Amino acid sequence: MQNYFLYPIAFIVMLGVLVIIHEFGHYIIAKLCGIKVLRFSVGFGKIIYKKNLTKDNTEFALSLIPLGGYVKMLDKSEKSTLSDNEKQKISENDWQTREFSSQPIGKRAAVIAAGASFNFLLAIFLYFVLALFGLPDYLPVVADPPKNSIAYQQNLDLQSGDQILEINGKNIATWSDLRWELLQNIANKNENVTLKIKKNDGNLVEKNLFLGEIIQNKWTDDTFEKLGINVYRPRFKPVIGEVVKKSPADRLGLKIGDKIVRINEQNITHWAEISETIKNSPKHVLEIVVQRNNRFFVVFAENSGYLGIGLGKNFNENSLVETPKNISTTIHYNFLEAAIYGVVKTYEMTAFSLKMLGKMIIGDVSPKNLSGPISIADFSGKAASAGLMQYFQFMALISLSLGLLNLLPIPVLDGGHLLFLAIEKIRGSALPDSTLIFFQKIGMAFILILSIYAIFNDINRVFL
Repeated sequence: MQNYFLYPIAFIVMLGVLVIIHEFGHYIIAKLCGIKVLRFSVGFGKIIYKKNLTKDNTEFALSLIPLGGYVKMLDKSEKSTLSDNEKQKISENDWQTREFSSQPIGKRAAVIAAGASFNFLLAIFLYFVLALFGLPDYLPVVADPPKNSIAYQQNLDLQSGDQILEINGKNIATWSDLRWELLQNIANKNENVTLKIKKNDGNLVEKNLFLGEIIQNKWTDDTFEKLGINVYRPRFKPVIGEVVKKSPADRLGLKIGDKIVRINEQNITHWAEISETIKNSPKHVLEIVVQRNNRFFVVFAENSGYLGIGLGKNFNENSLVETPKNISTTIHYNFLEAAIYGVVKTYEMTAFSLKMLGKMIIGDVSPKNLSGPISIADFSGKAASAGLMQYFQFMALISLSLGLLNLLPIPVLDGGHLLFLAIEKIRGSALPDSTLIFFQKIGMAFILILSIYAIFNDINRVFL
């Protein structure tokens, strides 16, 4: 199966699981509170399949629009919208004792909060499973920082194969640890961090990394790219293994087996330097020195950012600049440690998400970080391509993000309903229906604008 089939499948499966878990939270707590549930729907809009699976005549449905779901409970405010078929399933006793709006505030709050709570529980479970069966990761071994990056410009002397052992005295065991510590320092506005580095020759050195430029320029989704601390990748010789037909390289007469020696004034020692040099070159015309067999020649190409060359599929150990390092690792936990890890990881990620949301509101973090369904579909496909464990890891992150989003005090979201219940508790009665409808319209408009902006970010991030 090709990857372009995997991406939508991975997204649909993940979305389906998250929606079912969220709505099941509402459903099961409503049942435990004695509230009658009329329908459990995965998706919105027109119902395309439905079936009664319980003695209580709850209708389980699959609806046309798959971006969400709902649990329809017996509610007197919606009595006029009930079909004749639904009314036949409701007894007088149901209206008197099992109707939602007449329940105590505590029960209603529990039902409303249950959806998000089950998303957090799913995240805890997924992190627990990951820890129990082994967390796949990389050792914190770095690549050469790009020449326009902060790490390069601050003369950290990072070289391909160097390993970061500590950040501000805290042990760094994996690449995830490295990213997490840098994220925390940026979020906490710690401008100066100390890196303990094990060099390729085994020597230990300490270097100071200044994060002020990242912090002052606001957090964006390319922050790590600007920082220039990237995971190690084997370095390939700059020998062409593929030429795209009708590309600039093809028109220049470049062939498979040609070696790129220099671009403008920059000597090329490995493959990654080709794209990096082209990207960072201020010149409109590229002067490219090429070696073919024992002959050297020069070609000139317009700097469009694209040459149309690749490594191809036939590279092997002889294509490498040096013997590659094996940086793959797996972290294992016993049952109790895995359970603790699941809870702690979910708490840490939720707290960090809240902190970043707060910083976005006050302007410390760019709103360009907001992601919508296109980005989530893209990342879910990439995670699924990387393996089941990476897919579970991404699903856990989206699950807790969904739980957090739903608890925001915005009308139409669960958090907005909880806010209305708190107001009802304080004033001793519910807000008038006209007031509730007014705020729900504002909430709906806000969510719509936010969704459009997130999709706009998605298009820029994924397609442009």
